[in-house]
Amino acid sequence: MAAAPLGLLRMLCADVRRGETGEAVWSESWAALHHLCPDALAGAATVLDQKSVTRVVAQQSRREYFLVDGNGRSTSHTVVPGFCTCMSYCLNVASKPDALVCKHELAVMLAEPLGMM
Repeated sequence: MAAAPLGLLRMLCADVRRGETGEAVWSESWAALHHLCPDALAGAATVLDQKSVTRVVAQQSRREYFLVDGNGRSTSHTVVPGFCTCMSYCLNVASKPDALVCKHELAVMLAEPLGMM
């Protein structure tokens, strides 16, 4: 059941982009993201402001995952599509149908289109 909203969320994130001056371009996608995941969007913006999303690619398999620094703490959260190691993901996303993603996963989804990876 969550596949359709997650697909829409991924499509909206891919549509977000930066303008010529470097700032994010406001679009209907931003408004839709705010509607789909208002709590995660604010947190994801903070994560992206801190430039704390790192893509890690394995040399042989070329598989990738992402590390998201934990708000100035010494911990990082590991993110793969559909999963994050943070407590919010376990308590809110995995166990309740309301939340689609945590702020870390949303930040990962937005980082590449915004050129912040």
